[in-house]
Amino acid sequence: MGEKILDFLPPMIVGLAFLYTIAAVITAVLESRRRTQAIRSHADLLNRVLDKFGSSRDFIEVSESPGGRRLLEALGSEPNGVGEKILSAVQRGIVLSVLGVGLLLLSLAIYATAVEEFIRIVGTVCLALGIGYLASSALSYRLARSMGLLSPSGKVTGPGTVA
Repeated sequence: MGEKILDFLPPMIVGLAFLYTIAAVITAVLESRRRTQAIRSHADLLNRVLDKFGSSRDFIEVSESPGGRRLLEALGSEPNGVGEKILSAVQRGIVLSVLGVGLLLLSLAIYATAVEEFIRIVGTVCLALGIGYLASSALSYRLARSMGLLSPSGKVTGPGTVA
């Protein structure tokens, strides 16, 4: 029974890797389109705001006021997205860690030696990747805070945001 299961493992791994690659490509394309649309709408908004000023004198008056300065800072640059990227790494880390622990527990319930060993190896790799993602996101969070990209409360304070 164990040998028959092992015969199906290589094609199954290749199939899963292929599906993962397809999903990664689709995700990258969709993210690129979303980012392009966000940049385009940001530029359109900036152009509409600049069109509202009748003269350069009006623009100077607005830019010298505290509220106008904050508005122009927010319009002049785009959000950095650091918080979203860190949160995404935390989510991946949690999912991979839980998957790894689940696979390790599953390997304890299976008595076929080869299958048990394979599931234990995959579980260990998933757990290690999950811990790596969590450690990376913790380090990224600390670096982003020390560089001023995140406020002490965790909110984004970099370019494009009004604190």
